[in-house]
Amino acid sequence: MVAPQTDVSQLWVHGHTGRLQQTHLWQVEVIGYYLRLKAEGPNESWLHYAPPTIVSPGTRLSAVHVEMLTFGGARIDKLHVWAGARQIAAKDDLGLSSDTGTAIHLGEDGEDLRRFEIALDEPAPVTSGIALSFLITAKERLDALALAAVGISLSTAADDGAVATGPA
Repeated sequence: MVAPQTDVSQLWVHGHTGRLQQTHLWQVEVIGYYLRLKAEGPNESWLHYAPPTIVSPGTRLSAVHVEMLTFGGARIDKLHVWAGARQIAAKDDLGLSSDTGTAIHLGEDGEDLRRFEIALDEPAPVTSGIALSFLITAKERLDALALAAVGISLSTAADDGAVATGPA
């Protein structure tokens, strides 16, 4: 018996496409190479992204990717993943900062970004557009995050019997 073939795709959006849910006590700077969020004091807010989503029978979301820098005590603490209005995954204990992750060198004069792959506990079926919600926190004034890119990993099994549903 031959195992069904699985196609894996990564779909990304640029960091500056993010939308901050609550902008009070945050400076939001859209820069050509990233979105920088600078705290005016201890604070937290949700930051939302909507990467392009391919929906076909058997599509599963297996991981979320982030390329970023943090300054001071800023970090990403939580990730909630949505398929339309339905929450399909949550990671509530992340604590992502520049002190962790894999370094990606930007060039001679650039700082090193950090790349994170956040694997879901179970691959989640994708039946509509995906939204990613990150809870960002800052401990004090001038803590900052700079997000360069956000992506998702989707896999589609050639014959897993799953059927995607959506608008008729």
